[in-house]
Amino acid sequence: MKSQKLKVKTFAFCVLSFVFCAFNFVAKAANAQTYSVSLWPPLLELIIKPGKSATQVYKISNMGDPQILITKVLPFEPADNQGNVNILNLPTLLSPLNFSFQGGDLPLGKAFALKSGENRDLVLKISVPKNTPEKDFYASFVLETSPEGKIGQSITQTAAKIAGNILISVSNSLFPAKKGKILEFSSPKIVDSFDAVPFVLKVENLGDSFFKTFGEIKIEGIFNQSGTVKILPENILAKTFRDLSLVPWKEKFIVGPFRATAEFTLDEKSQENPTPAKLTAQTNFLALPYKAMFALLIIILILITIKNLPTRINPPSHRTN
Repeated sequence: MKSQKLKVKTFAFCVLSFVFCAFNFVAKAANAQTYSVSLWPPLLELIIKPGKSATQVYKISNMGDPQILITKVLPFEPADNQGNVNILNLPTLLSPLNFSFQGGDLPLGKAFALKSGENRDLVLKISVPKNTPEKDFYASFVLETSPEGKIGQSITQTAAKIAGNILISVSNSLFPAKKGKILEFSSPKIVDSFDAVPFVLKVENLGDSFFKTFGEIKIEGIFNQSGTVKILPENILAKTFRDLSLVPWKEKFIVGPFRATAEFTLDEKSQENPTPAKLTAQTNFLALPYKAMFALLIIILILITIKNLPTRINPPSHRTN
């Protein structure tokens, strides 16, 4: 009888433990907030004359849980040489530029609700006073969850944010002067004939306005082997340098000396801007199948070693009658 009661108590304890764990899991899942807010465009590039203004429609979509969001415009600075940025909580660095929402229905910095599945357009207006110096301003349009938390909740534990970067060149010209320098263009001096050839291209912006790189790397060998590597249009901010992202050049087999020439403009060529500033640099490398040659040499040495091994002759056996 005691054994039966013990079994019942044990079973009841297990059931209660399971129910408690399941309830705890469901409660945590219910409290977990799905943040899936998108912002378009992710990057905005503007040239604004002093005394003028520009507007941009930002499209916001919420595919997750209902949110309470706050908008901010903050400056940013480069975080490294690969194009990553650090957003700075120092809005005064963007002075004397003025940022506001057109229409006045939502002041910048005021929280607003965005339901699940809801889309909203916000028209950001950027005004440049007349006496603004001709230079670049780099800002981020930030969407951040409010400390008030999710709609229907009192608080959120962690704030989530997304941002779209804004590159603003204040200039009286539609094509501000661009000045750059190639700090490094290189490749390995010797590459294997079967391997891809990596390139390093570091570009510095010496001017006061950001620019993009438009061009390619042309590769030529003495045995009529040639190829190209596209230089992606990446932004290089004023007074900074950047390591450009390059895809290694890959062919089935290359051999002999090669010359690679990097050539690109600091702006896209157009009818309005037919002769943008251009930069060029060269590097050389030698392609040899040294890995295959090394493997063949090892095989030959092994074969020679085997051939030169002394042959062991077993002495004849003597039989006794």
